[in-house]
Amino acid sequence: MFTSSRFAALVLAFAGPALESHAQFVGGVFGPNVDPTDRSAELRVGFLPDAETDTTPIVARLHYQHALGDGLRLRGLIQGRDRGDGDFDYQLIRGEAQWQFIETTPSGYSSALRFDLIIRDDGSDSVGVNWTNQWNLGERWQARAIALTAIGVGDDSFDGVNLQTRIRLAYRFKNGTAIGVINFSNYGNTDAGLGSFDDQDHALGTVVQGRFEGTRWRWWAGALFGISDGAADQEGQLRLSRRF
Repeated sequence: MFTSSRFAALVLAFAGPALESHAQFVGGVFGPNVDPTDRSAELRVGFLPDAETDTTPIVARLHYQHALGDGLRLRGLIQGRDRGDGDFDYQLIRGEAQWQFIETTPSGYSSALRFDLIIRDDGSDSVGVNWTNQWNLGERWQARAIALTAIGVGDDSFDGVNLQTRIRLAYRFKNGTAIGVINFSNYGNTDAGLGSFDDQDHALGTVVQGRFEGTRWRWWAGALFGISDGAADQEGQLRLSRRF
């Protein structure tokens, strides 16, 4: 059985190195499949320790998602940040609608589009269209690949289109716990020119996730490590979610 003490050990193993980092991430490599019974909430915390200033600011995000039958799920979230001065400030709210337009095929492939509206505290609001794909590679292996876009809207928003990709390869054990390797790549904004590999934000990382046996609670822990000059050296994230 996966006990809370084992969960704490895994959190320390995966998040410990990330606590020395200079950045954070609260996004994920989300899959396309929509469970028509899904009613769930999740808390995510990204760590931003800064060795130069000896502070540990964080970003926290809380979301609730609700499926509206087969193939459509809505999600709303609010996000805030502590820059290390002890004050926690509102950062953004976001609304999402995910439409699964390809159900899992006999070969194990599925796909969906997610539409986002983000309203930020600094006025740099944006909309996005994201394409997520999943492949079941046998009984225990799974791969995901996502293309993400963001377009500024409003007077204080950016020009051009921001482009990102995310990739995950994961293995699931018999008890439901999964481990994986992830890649996050932010190519920048088309209006400013995408630049070279080192100008962009590219990172590789590891994740581990599972559930507390006999409950509706799930957990997730991960760390990213920069592989380009434009990326943070390390980033960390923890999650806790519950289905209703």
